[in-house]
Amino acid sequence: MSYVKIECNEAGRVPPGTLQPEQGKKDERMAIYEIEEDEWLRLARIGNGKDALLFSSPFCGTCKVAERMLDIVQAAEVPTTMYKININYAPKLREAWKITSVPCLVLVKDGEPQRFEYAMRSVDYLYKLLKEEE
Repeated sequence: MSYVKIECNEAGRVPPGTLQPEQGKKDERMAIYEIEEDEWLRLARIGNGKDALLFSSPFCGTCKVAERMLDIVQAAEVPTTMYKININYAPKLREAWKITSVPCLVLVKDGEPQRFEYAMRSVDYLYKLLKEEE
């Protein structure tokens, strides 16, 4: 999987403001940005296009499969910025968007959720889903 490599502080946490795409180091492909709820709520990109936010849990095997599938989709250069958030630490978004289970891929346009996908059927399905959102 491709993730942005950043330095953590002494507590093992990512310093606020370090996960914005224009600041983070990327590898040759797009990356799935791991983000915290307060950062997502402050993110400057919101309102400027489309994003995909994957709600997951670290102990969820299906979530790991969904992440891998999205990593493959991104390698096919789908022009959507993808983020991942731990549902356990996102109570505001979980309640506001009524997220019922993980994995949940939320397609966001101009800061508003447009579609909620709970079934990550196949790489092809996700590719077409993200392509049609162009």
